[in-house]
Amino acid sequence: MNKFLDNQGDVSTVSSVASVFVSRVDTAADKMLDDLMDKETNGVAKSELESLKGTSAVANSALIYRKHIEIFSEKAFALLKEKGARVQRVLWGSTGTKNPAYSDVKYVAELIARNTVNTLPDQTLEAFLDHGVVKEALTASAEESQKTVDRFKGFGIDIDSICAKLLVDGAAAFTKSFESLLSTIERTAEET
Repeated sequence: MNKFLDNQGDVSTVSSVASVFVSRVDTAADKMLDDLMDKETNGVAKSELESLKGTSAVANSALIYRKHIEIFSEKAFALLKEKGARVQRVLWGSTGTKNPAYSDVKYVAELIARNTVNTLPDQTLEAFLDHGVVKEALTASAEESQKTVDRFKGFGIDIDSICAKLLVDGAAAFTKSFESLLSTIERTAEET
């Protein structure tokens, strides 16, 4: 952004989002929890693993949101804001509930926060319009979320590693889709 300003750019015209996969984190972490539960013979440990199901995605998102607040509260951004810069918003992607055991509006209701965007599949939007409640769910406080992530680590499940893999897989899928789109455009251009 500073380089843009140095070149006489108008930062007030720049808008952006930082996309975060949500439900896919739970899908991956829950699979690891299931694998651990299948091997676990201790009832207390098995119960602890079960209690973690469906908690990784929102905990991870809460930590991301806290970092977002920190970044856009720093002096460096305040200087840009004086010149008209906008806060980059967090975009929650992959927010359709994949696991039928979870609320069909889980990744909407639990992620409502300032300066965020939630991309909802039609079915999830309709469900939220039917029985969702609009109220702020995320704040700068994410201590409980950090405890949840630490509990996962205690069982050998690293949420950061899950997210890194999802990033690589997601980038590959988007690249493939983009290349397919370009190919379609080129074919169409050749035919006309």
